[in-house]
Amino acid sequence: MACLLISAVPVVNPQTIWQGARGVCRDITPLREREALLRRTRKREHILGKIISSIRDMTTPTDMLDHALAATMEGIPSDGGCIIQKTPHAGGSFKAEVKQQTGISTEADLLHSLCQKALAFWSHTQSGTPPQEYSAIVPLQIGTRKILMGITSHHGVDNGAIFLIRAKNSPSATDWHEDEIHMFKGITTHLGIALEQVITFEELEKRAFTDELTNLLNRRAFTQEVKKRLHSQKRSRRAGAMLYLDLDNFKNVNDSKGHALGDTILKQLARLIGDNIRVGDYAARLGGDEFAVSLDEVTEQDAHAKARSFIAAGNQLARLADVTGPQLSLSIGMAIRHPDDDLTFDKLMDNTDKALYQAKLSGKATYALYDPNKKNIEHEKGNHA
Repeated sequence: MACLLISAVPVVNPQTIWQGARGVCRDITPLREREALLRRTRKREHILGKIISSIRDMTTPTDMLDHALAATMEGIPSDGGCIIQKTPHAGGSFKAEVKQQTGISTEADLLHSLCQKALAFWSHTQSGTPPQEYSAIVPLQIGTRKILMGITSHHGVDNGAIFLIRAKNSPSATDWHEDEIHMFKGITTHLGIALEQVITFEELEKRAFTDELTNLLNRRAFTQEVKKRLHSQKRSRRAGAMLYLDLDNFKNVNDSKGHALGDTILKQLARLIGDNIRVGDYAARLGGDEFAVSLDEVTEQDAHAKARSFIAAGNQLARLADVTGPQLSLSIGMAIRHPDDDLTFDKLMDNTDKALYQAKLSGKATYALYDPNKKNIEHEKGNHA
């Protein structure tokens, strides 16, 4: 469409009757196009500036991605949006994890569809032979919704995706304009940097709170979580239990079979513990061959049964170790937490340590119970019926 600038004066006869007009006409289309381009450029720089600011200034990953998504939807009018992170999964594969979402169209079914779209793209790019029609910016149609998908990356490696959504009956329900797609490309570039920061933050946080070898909680994280639980236990009025697990004769495994097998034993024990506790219970590797388990809302009978199951699991570890001489086994010290007990975390751990010492004195491969409401430490063999 041409844009003309016209300047004209009326033409009249001697009787001052209007006869027409006379003037000049100038085509200012290139000027208007340059002005429009300048406005779009300034808008794009404004939006990208907000995203860069959120990456630089936000203190948490949630705040960073929340501000980045809000700025994107401000620059490209949309009814909904979400940011998805590419997360490593078991077996060398990966999964799509929704990190941020907003808007009227982010219900579960749609989010699942968007995750599948991202996974399909990542699978093709990871194979090294993506289809020719694939682009990092992909307009989609899902049902009545118009979707704009952008794949984010860092140093040439895909690390996530961002989706913008326009609903059918909304004022913004138009096709994606070329200028919007151009802006979206710039946004995905910066968002790739933001997601990489999120990934780094989460990895550092994981290392700070988990044991690297077993992926259980480390001592510091376990201490923090159990202290919180002790505080809330008084309100729930339910008993709990603490178990202190220690491998018997573990040094013999390391000395005779090597530390590689020793590490395998520790990882297998961590898996056995994980398989035998519920969601909401806490398990930790305290260091070396020492582990701890905090059971919430259990009776004393439940705690005995759990200790016996762990002792039985120790037999699997002995077969895996397959050593001569002193055999690998598991000893456990256990303490019951009663709601009315004024127990600190340190006192609770001291009780389990005393019970563990008693289990060791009783011949190992067993567990012993310390109960502050009873005078003596009770101990039972692991094969106790």
